[in-house]
Amino acid sequence: MPRKSKEKTRTVYHVAPEAAAERWVVFQENGNFRREFDRKEDAVDVAKLKAKLDQFFQVKVHGHNGDIEDESTYGENPINVPG
Repeated sequence: MPRKSKEKTRTVYHVAPEAAAERWVVFQENGNFRREFDRKEDAVDVAKLKAKLDQFFQVKVHGHNGDIEDESTYGENPINVPG
């Protein structure tokens, strides 16, 4: 019987404009965390603080056009994440 993997995955947080582009949203990829902010800077700060609670994390900051403007990756690559 195969054993269940205990490998760690990277937690990814995104900062992106909400649909009307009036506020900024922080959300966890494949997770339940979502919070809105008036300022992009505040959203980025919270995303990085929230992400640092995990050993392996990444923050992707998107611009108004949806493109990634900045990406921060912290911690060693988990075994199951291509390096």
